[in-house]
Amino acid sequence: MKKLKSWLIKRVLKHVVSQNCPAIIPRSGDAGSKVRCYSTVIKVMGKEELLAKQVTNGKVIGYLWDNHLQRFDEEATIELHWLEPNSLDIRRYIGYFEVTYESLWDYLINDQTGYMAFRAFLLRTRSRVAQYVFNKRTLELKKRHELLSFLIQNYGSMRSEFCLITLMHEAYSLYSFHHPDKEKLKRLLELQLDSFVQSGEIKRQDGSYKLTGKAIQTLETFQLESRRHKMAVIQQWLMITLTFVLALIGLVQANIIKFPTVWELK
Repeated sequence: MKKLKSWLIKRVLKHVVSQNCPAIIPRSGDAGSKVRCYSTVIKVMGKEELLAKQVTNGKVIGYLWDNHLQRFDEEATIELHWLEPNSLDIRRYIGYFEVTYESLWDYLINDQTGYMAFRAFLLRTRSRVAQYVFNKRTLELKKRHELLSFLIQNYGSMRSEFCLITLMHEAYSLYSFHHPDKEKLKRLLELQLDSFVQSGEIKRQDGSYKLTGKAIQTLETFQLESRRHKMAVIQQWLMITLTFVLALIGLVQANIIKFPTVWELK
């Protein structure tokens, strides 16, 4: 059994390091969608020890984890026969999808059976369908008060800064970046933010935006005026209804309109 485990560990390591990820793994755009690679770390007593680069002559060559620098730094080696099934920590990247296998058995069961590749395929298919449906929609810019309310809810409590791209993502979803009208939306959204800067609800610094206290005042003023408008409309309709009822009563009293009595109905 021990020989089998050692043979499997060697085979798996050779396979995954032959498809090692680059130093910087793209996670967006066309480059991110084409990623197909593995990143393998050797664990010692449950802690990350070596980022595997190559397997040769019964040794795993890689980069040693440096606690001080908090990164894999100097080149080092580990004897292959020291490794156990739980020594492997393998992360696989398939496009934007990524999964981590925490042991040899986890890798064999979920990766080599094609289970994770099938899951990645389903996720990609679902994402493409959702993007296609989203692209058929017309991107509608939020009204000024709606955008201001969104900004207060998402960035007001912590007085956090935000940028145009972050706002576009959170307000219109990640799908908006692949919509045919994305540039138009981006320009209009930037114009809205500039209008808030000019009126004092937002201040801009170093390419980022931050809410001011006037944002709450402006929103409260709009909400108050909106309530007043609704009450005015309701009162207007009540007056119209009351006028109609009074006119009807006047016509009945003048015998211009007659309603059948209960006796006549009998």
